[in-house]
Amino acid sequence: MKQAPPGMDVLCYSEKCSIQSLSMGTQVFTMQYHQEIIDSTVTDWSDIPEYKQALEKSLGKDAVVKLAQEAQEHMKEFNSTARQLYENWKTVIQAN
Repeated sequence: MKQAPPGMDVLCYSEKCSIQSLSMGTQVFTMQYHQEIIDSTVTDWSDIPEYKQALEKSLGKDAVVKLAQEAQEHMKEFNSTARQLYENWKTVIQAN
């Protein structure tokens, strides 16, 4: 996706992904990224040859090891952010 569909607002983006999260009003939200990361996520994904190849193409040699290490260094923040996202989502759902 290169641009948001009509009526949707881009909430998150990055240099490599122009749309990571969208909303439509206060009841429709989407996410392109994985907030549910756990200790084994990167290595589990790397068992998929196409994922490993894409990762190495994007991040270079030893990408799996480097990304797994970086993910581990930030795991506490990832889990905290995932929890907050979930709690916020529940609040929105319960309010509607």
